[in-house]
Amino acid sequence: MTPQSVKPSTSKVVIRPASTPYDWVAVRELFVRYFESLDAQICKPDLEREINALPGVFGDTGGCVLIAWQEEGEGHPVAVGCSGVRPGPEEGVAEMCRLYVDDTQRGRGLGLTLAEAAVTTATELGYRRMVLHPLAPWAPAMA
Repeated sequence: MTPQSVKPSTSKVVIRPASTPYDWVAVRELFVRYFESLDAQICKPDLEREINALPGVFGDTGGCVLIAWQEEGEGHPVAVGCSGVRPGPEEGVAEMCRLYVDDTQRGRGLGLTLAEAAVTTATELGYRRMVLHPLAPWAPAMA
């Protein structure tokens, strides 16, 4: 996947797939924040199982996690969002999941950019169709 850029604030944001151990640490942190934002809709054992299994279905099995990195001057970039692509319910179908944008970046188009990057990535991975199963708290993002 070709890294994509968006300017949701004064700092540049680059989206690229997780590939290094440092990236997977950031994914774990983003997934924890994602699950915390859902309140009780996802039970804790499911969260722990998915996080402990990373990269799991997002690794070499036809999936990936895209991370939005905000560049902070000369320091290390900060992970401010993510979107997962994993094999879907049938062959040739991908599922977009774990779309999350940090509170500090919401309302600036980063969620849409991550969703578009996930669709592009799914196509590059050979999927013909993508499904999304949004949870109730994300209804405003779907509007």
